[in-house]
Amino acid sequence: MEILMSPHPETPHASAGVAFIVNKTLIKPRKCTVSELVEGRALALKIEWLESETTTLINVYAPNNKSEHPTFWERVDTASQAYGLGRPNFLLGDFNLVEDPIDWAPAHQDDANADTWRHHNPTDRCFTYRANVNSQQIQSRIDRIYIARRTAELTYDWKIAPTSVPMDHWITMVKYAPTEAPVLGNGRWSLKPHMLNDKKVLKEIDKRGIALEDRLIEIQRNNPPRDNANPQLLNNIEHCNINAKQ
Repeated sequence: MEILMSPHPETPHASAGVAFIVNKTLIKPRKCTVSELVEGRALALKIEWLESETTTLINVYAPNNKSEHPTFWERVDTASQAYGLGRPNFLLGDFNLVEDPIDWAPAHQDDANADTWRHHNPTDRCFTYRANVNSQQIQSRIDRIYIARRTAELTYDWKIAPTSVPMDHWITMVKYAPTEAPVLGNGRWSLKPHMLNDKKVLKEIDKRGIALEDRLIEIQRNNPPRDNANPQLLNNIEHCNINAKQ
């Protein structure tokens, strides 16, 4: 795990703060570049996958006071331009506002735009934040992920779920496969576990194994041209014959 973070300059251990955690057992990017756009409030991560494939993410923790939002977003935009980030593929985090009345409980309007999760789930109600205010429970979906149109078609499996650590926010998740990502197959061929107790199969494996061993000994003894008798090719042929028969 690699943790890339930007704590709030005034309250580094108490409030705000943004971070990325890169799990290198799941992805192995060629290079990761971090840019601090607004201390403790906005952090950018540019991931280089291949020579022609990069992904830019901006993680934000917008101010609680909505009157501060215009200035905050101006700072984010100015810093993004200064770092030459261009338009990000993903803009995600705690926006401290919602866009549709359906994302509030009790319902009310906050903003009038649309986000990607709502586009995929036009009628669903799923909240990411819960709190009690003036003896009334409120719920809202203030944690969101915005995705560029050019990237949206490469995302799938949207989820909103509780975090493993108890807190008043739920996590919003989506999977993303870059355009040039390698295609993974089904892995090596293998026997089904129950076949290990099949006496006919085991007998056939012994028979084939002995025959293959005899052929390998013959090749080693006579040393014929590799083009006519390749031990590795012979092994593959024998393996394929067993596979096809089963």
